[in-house]
Amino acid sequence: YSANTVVTVFSNPAAPVITPAGPITICQGSSINLSTAAANSYAWSTGSSSQSISVSSAGTYIVTITDANNCSATSAGVVVNEDPLLTWYADVDGDGFGDASNTTQDCDAPSGYVADNTDCNDANIFVYPGAAEQCNNIDDNCNGTIDEGCTVFTFYFDNDNDGYGDP
Repeated sequence: YSANTVVTVFSNPAAPVITPAGPITICQGSSINLSTAAANSYAWSTGSSSQSISVSSAGTYIVTITDANNCSATSAGVVVNEDPLLTWYADVDGDGFGDASNTTQDCDAPSGYVADNTDCNDANIFVYPGAAEQCNNIDDNCNGTIDEGCTVFTFYFDNDNDGYGDP
């Protein structure tokens, strides 16, 4: 004689999917929320036990969920990348060259900022490194020399009207 034994078999839940709330490449100093579908309990690779987490550094993040039958499944990893902060220079005159004394840091150039910090006069769109030098008593090309290559003429007033100036 044998006794009947009832065995209940529960299948494991489907592997959870981690959903990022935005791009998975973040700027240094910022964060992104990662979440997964509802379950009975959660175990993130960060040690968190909530349905979603906020991460602020590069890494691979996974979550293991457990259902009401105490069966578990683990997600594939989501890789979060982090871009470094870069220094950007204000380009007030819009000539493509910025002011080394007026900076901000961000991963991408904010409006009105450029990567080049070599403008010697950010208030004049015609003055920047490599500009054509004009004979105007200004260092147009930011090389430290004023009006190089310009021919200077000295004129003298002709006091006696003989056609020649008098020094």
